[in-house]
Amino acid sequence: IRDWLLEGEPAQLAADLLGTNQIWLLRDQTYFKRPGSERTPWHQDAMFIPVSGCTFLTLWIPLSPIQGEHDSPLEYWSPTAPACQFLEGGSAKASYLQHQKFWSSEGWTHLTTVGLNPGDCSFHDGWTLHGSDEHQSQEDRLAFVAVYGCGEGALNLAPAMPHAPASLRDQAHVLRAGLHDSCFQGLQEGDPVPSHHNPWIRCSPQR
Repeated sequence: IRDWLLEGEPAQLAADLLGTNQIWLLRDQTYFKRPGSERTPWHQDAMFIPVSGCTFLTLWIPLSPIQGEHDSPLEYWSPTAPACQFLEGGSAKASYLQHQKFWSSEGWTHLTTVGLNPGDCSFHDGWTLHGSDEHQSQEDRLAFVAVYGCGEGALNLAPAMPHAPASLRDQAHVLRAGLHDSCFQGLQEGDPVPSHHNPWIRCSPQR
């Protein structure tokens, strides 16, 4: 898996999309949603990554078929102008649906991963708004995620976020601390990123 992520198709795709071979692997993770699993709140990944000054790209690869809404597909919403969205944390159904209704009325673009099969791929940058509804299928929904960074930045564990709701701010600080422990062990606030934990990738983008 390491060779595949650093030298295979995911690395090449990330390099092509970001337009550079100066990329590095932040993390990889499996996401298993069992029948009845709650919805994943609408969010932007960059809010929870403890790094400033870098661009991030997430590859989402289903390991089970996403045949319909009951399979908890990953969904994307894009505003007419990209922006940081300060949304309440949590997975309550009422707020989840309320956001969808509002974005639809505002003419935001909506994309869904319904129709993807095992081994297919969707991708989004760190500020793409996305989430998924509760899992209603009788089978597990399995997915593999790889997150690549572009550029060099600095560790930023607890930004002030004065305009964010308290629930989002608290959630961001908790998740940033978790990624600090798993991806940047030993680094302190303001230290350069990436570190020795995050291998650089050298591949030639295809033209």
